[in-house]
Amino acid sequence: MSEDKESSSGRSSGFFGKSDPLARDDLRRYIKPGLWTLLGFYVVLFVLKNKEDVNIDFVFFSALVPLIWILLGLLVAGGLLTIGGQWLLRRRRGRRDDTT
Repeated sequence: MSEDKESSSGRSSGFFGKSDPLARDDLRRYIKPGLWTLLGFYVVLFVLKNKEDVNIDFVFFSALVPLIWILLGLLVAGGLLTIGGQWLLRRRRGRRDDTT
């Protein structure tokens, strides 16, 4: 028998016994869904821990709102501000490039 560095599955073990890319893809196939599941559990726990109502005082009125809605609203507002800022920067750079 010749020693050609093949494992029992027929895959090459590579240089110094390192696994080949196919074995890493097999591992990723299990890690990604596991990480998404953990993220899902985290989101559910985050929502459950932030269900309490918070009083928000505006100038002319006040409102009693669940804390999770405030946090989600701020997340959306931050995302919109980020996208708008990036759009303005790209637009400004485009105008500057057109003039030179």
